[in-house]
Amino acid sequence: MGGEAYQVESSLTTSDVLERTAEAGVDGAAAVTAVSFEHGTAKLPSWIDLDSAATILGVSKLHIRLMGRDGKLRMMTTGSGIKVETSSVMSRLEGCMRSREVFALHAAHQGRLVEQAANAIGA
Repeated sequence: MGGEAYQVESSLTTSDVLERTAEAGVDGAAAVTAVSFEHGTAKLPSWIDLDSAATILGVSKLHIRLMGRDGKLRMMTTGSGIKVETSSVMSRLEGCMRSREVFALHAAHQGRLVEQAANAIGA
């Protein structure tokens, strides 16, 4: 499993991931770049170590472990230590979380969304 590469969607490139991560913070972008270069691919690995996950999210390794315990991050134990699923780490970035909140708000209040769209086009 550790040697597999993971890509969220077919059109998403490493530069897209870096750009989105850079918006979340410089340390996160540096960590994603380091992980990408370490594996020498244009894709990110499926699983990353605790240190990389902590740097990307800007929290401690203990916080990463607690998020795993609470089911917010997928984790696995290997012979070389604990690994965290890259996609679950990326989904916890602030931009991704905000997008889900906005989508949930629009889904819950479709009438308001239609009204806003009508007002925006002047209808």
